[in-house]
Amino acid sequence: MKISVLIPVYNAQDYIRDCLETVLNQTHPASEVIVINDGSTDSSLSILQSFGSKIKILDRKENLGPAYSINEGIKKSKHNWLTFLDADDLWEKTTLQSHFEALSSSEGAKVALGYSKQFICPTLDEKSKSTIHCYKNAMPGFLRSAIIIHKSIFPEVGFFNPNLIIGDFIDWFQKLKEKKIPYIIHENTVHYRRLSKSSLSNRLNLKDGFTKLIKAKIDRQRFNENLC
Repeated sequence: MKISVLIPVYNAQDYIRDCLETVLNQTHPASEVIVINDGSTDSSLSILQSFGSKIKILDRKENLGPAYSINEGIKKSKHNWLTFLDADDLWEKTTLQSHFEALSSSEGAKVALGYSKQFICPTLDEKSKSTIHCYKNAMPGFLRSAIIIHKSIFPEVGFFNPNLIIGDFIDWFQKLKEKKIPYIIHENTVHYRRLSKSSLSNRLNLKDGFTKLIKAKIDRQRFNENLC
């Protein structure tokens, strides 16, 4: 089972090395690791280049966001099975093996997700740590970094919406459900989500982001009603 891993990177110099190490040390090795440098202005690109031929770098000077980067990576990927990881997050060493075993035991499944667990970034100051609520237990990972998708799904569901500030994966997964495409959930922890300063700053975009998500869903419903 050949799997492509897609990682969008924007100013992630503090985390990207650890992120990539968890990808490159999988018990079921990835066949391809594509890292999309999304206009980083820090040392991210030089860190990526230090990995040499272990990864493929798509370098873009303009910052266009993770959804745009992921879409670009999908189009450039060589293999049919696609996985994703945010540059500041980590994988369990058995992530790809867990996905593979779950899909192998569920005939015909083309979408699978595992469990995700949060952790507070250890480099945060104590005041910042005290403001973060971190769930102790792993939960079903309805996140891009916890899922594996067969490439054949995208012509039916579409790509990720680059116009959404946040929630492009939630929007995409909602479209998957609206089209009644089946998916499976396995209970193996596959993803560790870092709660950091960038996570805190993203909260400022939540209201606007979810407003756009709701509007996108309503627009799709109206379009479908007009077809009837």
